[in-house]
Amino acid sequence: PDEGPRWAYWVDKGTVYNNAGQVFTQLDQWATARRHLGVALAHLEDVRPSEAVLTQIRLATAHAGGSDRDLARAADLGTTAAQTLHSGRIGSRVYVRELRDLRTRLAPFRRNADVRSFLDAADPLLRTS
Repeated sequence: PDEGPRWAYWVDKGTVYNNAGQVFTQLDQWATARRHLGVALAHLEDVRPSEAVLTQIRLATAHAGGSDRDLARAADLGTTAAQTLHSGRIGSRVYVRELRDLRTRLAPFRRNADVRSFLDAADPLLRTS
């Protein structure tokens, strides 16, 4: 079967769902973004761990948005991503920028214990980046 052009070797299920999830996040369609980014993360964790970290941040952002926000899930995903970035195993200005945006989105909820844990994990990295 035809698998498409050779230059598109990197386009897989994780990439497509990640890109769609990012678009739905930008459109403030939080539930749809969470579904797409969840599928992307499940696919990318084993295939491309570096891209999975960016997807974690985007999924955390989707969980932090909307009236049905899940602060615990957003903070948990954000903390995991911050710890990975802080370890130096994976690094990118784009990832740090998106983590900073997540921090800004969650900061008003700092009274929440999960959010405080995320802020504590993210702040040292964001201060040095």
